[in-house]
Amino acid sequence: ATVDAYYNKVTDKIIAYPTKNLAIWSMRNLGSVEIKGIDATGNLSLQPWEKIRINLSGNYTYQRALDVTDPNSNKDKSTYKHQIAYTPRVSASGQAGIETPWINMSYSFLYSGKRYTVGQNIAANRLDSYSDHSISASHDFRIRKVTSSLSVEVLNLMDKNYEIVRYFPMPGRSVRATLKIIY
Repeated sequence: ATVDAYYNKVTDKIIAYPTKNLAIWSMRNLGSVEIKGIDATGNLSLQPWEKIRINLSGNYTYQRALDVTDPNSNKDKSTYKHQIAYTPRVSASGQAGIETPWINMSYSFLYSGKRYTVGQNIAANRLDSYSDHSISASHDFRIRKVTSSLSVEVLNLMDKNYEIVRYFPMPGRSVRATLKIIY
């Protein structure tokens, strides 16, 4: 397990954010940004039986990234001490998996707290938090001198159409199968 705390003071922080077209992004120079945060991570691997392993991991981030550009030198005073665009204050992820001689299975999740599409933190600019859950199963096998792997994944298991970028929803549930052959 690790825990890191940090404080950064950034001068001339350049941020990019999408406009109404994902191919065209706008750039903005924030004169001064203060970033305070904590990252916590943990990994645990257990082997309760000889051929069975359980792997658990996760991370959590709390990040307060504020525009602290002097409001007297900035034409737009509405962003002073507001969270910068598309930076969630809270995010987390985790994974649980089991490895056996027959099949490997895993579950993973990703969480992102609310964030804002521009520097002005008002309700009209807020994107809701979202979470994404996925599961997978895989099996490695060998036929003569050929090693192969077959995996099946269900992505966005809960079939939620969340937005990472405003007006561009992520796809719903999908299934992906992969066959690898190594010779």
